[in-house]
Amino acid sequence: MCTAINVAQGLVKIFELREAIRHQRRVNKQTYLQLTEIHIELQLLDRNGPLQDDATLRRNATVKKFASAVNSFVGYLQKYNDMNRVLRFFKRSDMEAQRQQVVAEIDQLFRMLGLATSVTVMNGNASAAKNAAKFLSKLQDVHADVKLTHDQVQAALLGLVEKR
Repeated sequence: MCTAINVAQGLVKIFELREAIRHQRRVNKQTYLQLTEIHIELQLLDRNGPLQDDATLRRNATVKKFASAVNSFVGYLQKYNDMNRVLRFFKRSDMEAQRQQVVAEIDQLFRMLGLATSVTVMNGNASAAKNAAKFLSKLQDVHADVKLTHDQVQAALLGLVEKR
């Protein structure tokens, strides 16, 4: 629960600071949107079942990596927001290198979530096919019972007609 609160607070802080660095406004906005997209994806996966049960997410520790990426991006934005413009101008290449590291972490998270989502979809498709096969066999059994009952009703009606 503490991780979820920290992530939410980090996303709020990123939203506030994303336009602080003038020459990176567009890329910071894109990074923020990617982080919120990952956050929404994790919430959707959590609704389908507990995240810790998913072997792919557990093995890759996706939630922890996501929290780390959010914290590192917040730290990056805060550090360079607190600098004056002249110092920021001279540290521009360092800033870009740090931003590239954060973007690389986020891209890795996207790939891991894509894999986890694919595994979830494949598991869902396999269970759906299995459930469809069970349903079809039950339907055939019910159809056989109904057909037998229908034949019995027809025989009873023929018996009634013959008696008259």
